[in-house]
Amino acid sequence: MNHWKRLILVLMCMGTFSSPSLRAQVQASPAVKQNNDVHFIALEEYEKRGKILKIREKMMAEREEKTRRDTFLQSAAANLQLIPQQYTPDEQLVQYIALRRRLLEELDSLGDTTNRQVELAGLVDTAMAAGGLLPQVSDYLNESRQQLQGLNVSQTNARKQITQMLQMVKLAIQNVPPPPSFQNESGMTMRLIRFAKNSFYISAQPVATGLNWLEAEELARKTTHRENAIYALPGQEQLNVLEQRKVFPEQPIWTSRPWAPEENGEQQMMERFGVKEYLVWNPKGVLGPRKTFGELPFAKYPQMAVYLVTSSRTGWNVRWKSIMQKMANQPAVKEEQK
Repeated sequence: MNHWKRLILVLMCMGTFSSPSLRAQVQASPAVKQNNDVHFIALEEYEKRGKILKIREKMMAEREEKTRRDTFLQSAAANLQLIPQQYTPDEQLVQYIALRRRLLEELDSLGDTTNRQVELAGLVDTAMAAGGLLPQVSDYLNESRQQLQGLNVSQTNARKQITQMLQMVKLAIQNVPPPPSFQNESGMTMRLIRFAKNSFYISAQPVATGLNWLEAEELARKTTHRENAIYALPGQEQLNVLEQRKVFPEQPIWTSRPWAPEENGEQQMMERFGVKEYLVWNPKGVLGPRKTFGELPFAKYPQMAVYLVTSSRTGWNVRWKSIMQKMANQPAVKEEQK
């Protein structure tokens, strides 16, 4: 019975509070209205303060990022000058590759930085447009606007600086001298002959002996195909450099240069019968007293040796490929290399 009495009392109370006259009295109550005003004003102030703190936090992060980037760029510029002084050619390439990667990463991060600062500028503008700010808060937001403009200028300069350094790194990589020797996939040891712009590699030992010119030329063609680089019999330009550097093979060698007899009669006879001879370089006089003479492409001598030559770029590319493979197997570059 007591349960039903309590239920009836609850329903009567609900009816009383839901009556229009009582609602009107509550709505008209000055105390209630004042409390609501105080509540919403406090909420607005809290939200404003939260937005300003968020802007302040983001501004501090952007300033720290600028400091970090400036420090990195100074370090990168210094390393670019020190690398050729402190490292061997092979080590230089490793250092340049690592530096190039870091510069590209930094260039990519500038795009993210720009997006963040555009968003931050929008927060500042929204806070300014809301109005009702304390003077010191308004001053801080104006100062933030100016700092964002300065940061934007700094990023533009950083982007130009990184682009310039990337170009300098590219040139520095190209200027690393080729290795003094290398071994190709065919097992040939190639020796660098330095001579101004006419540097080239020549096989350190004969790659074959007792071949005629046609067989020697075929060997050069197969080596070119196998090595994916041009290998050839020495030409007149290489012979001139070898003469000047006093690099003389012990055996006579085939060359790629067609033989042009000095005597007109011999030349006319060769043309008449459609015969073509190639120059043999015989600096040690193994096949007679003449240093050079012509020989038919199918002629064979047991003493005749085959030497192959290739561009200085070939050795550079072989080393580059080797370094890139090593770095691919060790993707984590040491911090000191950065």
